Amino acid sequence: MKRILYSTKRLTEADGSIAPFNVEYYILETQTNSANINLSTYGIEIVKTQSNDGIECIETKTMPEICACEKEIYEIAKTLCDNIVTPICFEEIIYDITNAKVCKSSIA
Repeated sequence: MKRILYSTKRLTEADGSIAPFNVEYYILETQTNSANINLSTYGIEIVKTQSNDGIECIETKTMPEICACEKEIYEIAKTLCDNIVTPICFEEIIYDITNAKVCKSSIA
């Protein structure tokens, strides 16, 4: 699996955060070789790092194989990053995004 840093966001008290924290967004690429076919699937990992009284707390959530389109995973990563999605709500947001795409496809 290939792990590529997409973006890093830092939130401070000025942004409305109680305690400053960093969020890193990674694109994950998994390649599968089967019967002379190379297939890449893409996922995302979000890592939130926060220090409280000298103790570093790290939250991580990984969702591999969200889609098979590189362009689409970058669009999803941009949406997550622009909205500063953290690991705690990442899974629900991905379900909302992917279900909205399925609904649009079935209407068209």
